[in-house]
Amino acid sequence: MTPRISIAMAAYNGEKYIREQLESFGTQTIPPNEVVISDDNSSDKTVDIIEAFKAQAKFKVLLLRNKSRIGYTANFGNTISECTGDIIFISDQDDVWFPEKIQKICKILEENRGVHCVVNDMEFTDSSLKPSGVTQLTLARRLGAAGINAGCGTAITRQWRNFTVPFPLQIPYDSWVGGLAQRLGVFHLSEERLQYYRRHGANTTNPIYSRVHGRRAPLHPYFVKWLKGEAPHNFEAAHGSLAVILERLKDGRNKKQLDFISENAVALAIQTIERELTLVKRRAEVVARPHWARIYPVASLLLSGEYELASGALSALKDVVGPRRAVGVRTPTALS
Repeated sequence: MTPRISIAMAAYNGEKYIREQLESFGTQTIPPNEVVISDDNSSDKTVDIIEAFKAQAKFKVLLLRNKSRIGYTANFGNTISECTGDIIFISDQDDVWFPEKIQKICKILEENRGVHCVVNDMEFTDSSLKPSGVTQLTLARRLGAAGINAGCGTAITRQWRNFTVPFPLQIPYDSWVGGLAQRLGVFHLSEERLQYYRRHGANTTNPIYSRVHGRRAPLHPYFVKWLKGEAPHNFEAAHGSLAVILERLKDGRNKKQLDFISENAVALAIQTIERELTLVKRRAEVVARPHWARIYPVASLLLSGEYELASGALSALKDVVGPRRAVGVRTPTALS
């Protein structure tokens, strides 16, 4: 049975680039059945461009218009929730897809029935869509990471959409959709370059692994950011995000929303998150101490293997030499 294909796009003041992305949907070797676009109250000609595309498209185009801005995470949640496809492709407004993208991702999902979230590699371009010759996965590995998790290169099954919506606003949507999939073993990273990833200086996000001129670092790039004072300890935010994930997993299991995934995988994910929550609280208690009083508890956590739930020895080093915090974690209320 041929799956029904949806494309979910979030738009906001995208008049410069959105037309090229929309046109790339029409060149797909397997065309979508529908494109659902949620516009976040644009003040430029974005809506006019979408309406013009809708009038000539050979597939259904549904335009949703927010009366006021709700932000990109909520906007993506809005458009993804309205999709009716068996497979839902997530799209930014400023990239360009290669013609075989939908076809190749559908093949991956067909051949890997246990996969419910796929992320493909993409090549960086400048604002004029000039290819750089560098892909995001190549850059991430150059910087010491094992892979990527880019929302604009993500496709998910309907089952995964049904479980992950509504999106929690305190977690970036790509970390929520892809990160959860990795925790549950239903994630697949395609190393094939299937789109252009336009970087133009006004992108909504600009993570380390999206900076074309990144250089190989002797330390993990996020640790380098910390050394520069750009990434201080934020245990409360980490604890809050983990609490949200744990609550959703337990709720999904109780409501039978995760029956398409191995019960062992769900149980292991819950157990791991509970350990991570404990580690976050203990780390917060450690950095509230004077530096000399941190060495023994950090060494104990490191030798017990608990720091492997974070970034290993680098996290331990941060906790020993980092600035002192007066308070530990105040357990927040999990918001789903």
